[in-house]
Formats: sequence, C-alpha cells, structure tokens
Amino acid sequence: MTKPRFAVSPVAQRDYRVLGGTRPSDANAAARAALASAHKLRQPDAVHVTPRKDGWAVKLEGRDRPAVVKPTKAQAVEVARQTARAQGARLIEHGTDGKIVKNTKPVTGQK
Repeated sequence: MTKPRFAVSPVAQRDYRVLGGTRPSDANAAARAALASAHKLRQPDAVHVTPRKDGWAVKLEGRDRPAVVKPTKAQAVEVARQTARAQGARLIEHGTDGKIVKNTKPVTGQK
C-alpha cells in the first residue's frame, strides 16, 4: 500500500465537493457579493497625483478613474493630501513626464 503524498482534511474535502457542483443554491453568488463588498470598503494604499491633458488628476490606487481633476498641480496635491490623511494612505506625486517625484508616508490626524 502506498502512502499518499499529502492528506486532505475532511473540511477541505467537503469544500471541494461543494465547489464541484453539489453546492447549495446561491452560495457562489453570495460569496462573490461579499467579496465585492469587501473590495469596495478596502482603503487604498496610496493616492496619486498624475498629469492629464486637462490638468492634474487625483487617483486612488487600484481605481481606473480619477477621484478629481484640478487645473493646477498645487490644487490637486492639496486635495490628495486631505484624502491621503483621511484614509491613512501614502501620497505619491508624479511629474509632467509621469515619473514619481515625491513619495510621502501616511500621516494620520489633524493638520
């Protein structure tokens, strides 16, 4: 008799069977909805200030669209600084060429 290379716990076997097609109805949809909800609540790791054709964008990391677009970099940095402070995130400023110019540690608390 050969010894198995690894042992699978009964709980893992049950989970595998559930995912294999004998899962309770709507279990997969409920799990996906919970995961999507958790992703929405997740705080960003950084707030970026990036150049655009029409000004400067304040973008939260992991998001496709900018949160705000301002005409000057100074205005965008101020908005980004407030957002980063509120969320405990890093503030990353980009230059006109798109390269990172300044990377600021998270600062929490009031001004």
